[in-house]
Amino acid sequence: MAALADHKSQALVKLLVVADSGFGKTGALASLAKAGYNLRIIDFDNGLDVLRNLLASDPSALARVEYETFTDKFKNINGNLILDGQPKAFADALRFMSDWPGHGPLNKWTDKDVLVIDTLTTMGLASMRHILALTGRDGKAQIQDWGAAMDQIERVVQLLATKEVNCNVILNCHIQLAEAVEGSGVYKGYPAALGNKLSPKIPIYFNNCLVGKASGIGATKKRVFMTRGDGMVEGKSSNLNVPPELPQDSGLADFFKILRGSHPV
Repeated sequence: MAALADHKSQALVKLLVVADSGFGKTGALASLAKAGYNLRIIDFDNGLDVLRNLLASDPSALARVEYETFTDKFKNINGNLILDGQPKAFADALRFMSDWPGHGPLNKWTDKDVLVIDTLTTMGLASMRHILALTGRDGKAQIQDWGAAMDQIERVVQLLATKEVNCNVILNCHIQLAEAVEGSGVYKGYPAALGNKLSPKIPIYFNNCLVGKASGIGATKKRVFMTRGDGMVEGKSSNLNVPPELPQDSGLADFFKILRGSHPV
């Protein structure tokens, strides 16, 4: 029997960040590095330029960010893009999550560390390429391939939410419309994953979800994280005292501080 006072929710933040492409999910990570967290990024999007630029004036924060990019190679054959060799992105990323070079397995990390998956959406595509390579179908997925790839992604998400991953976790996701209940005809926004059946299941595993929203145009454009969502995409927090909105540029650090009570520095 365990005491609720000792629950890991007091020490670790497991967070979904859901927003459209271009909102600034990756750039928002800068506030955590500046707050003293060690960020280790599993990068499937190959889009960390903005984070590098945002931290360029803060060498200490920049030094707290490590990453590894996982992309598969393609080649152009008569106007068709095909894989160049065996796809390795998904399997290589799993190896890093099992034992990150220089830092060991995730159960040895601390509450000062943040594992970032950027993004769930592109990780799903890598998973599908991995399954197709195993079955030798050369890009022509059958229904059982979709099921196998979705199972892989769901197992990764399940793992990230468990106590065996002894660190903070951020899972960046794009938004995908899917039926809230199959056959209901009612659609809502969920973290984009492979297929419509997996997306509504992803939020089950996380107690915290921030929804990015942009409004206005040009110089008046405003970006915020919604902690309760907007009705179409649901947000949530394990701390009921969080404000309904947090600014995009400092929102992640603000959210971590509210949930954890302090920052490393």
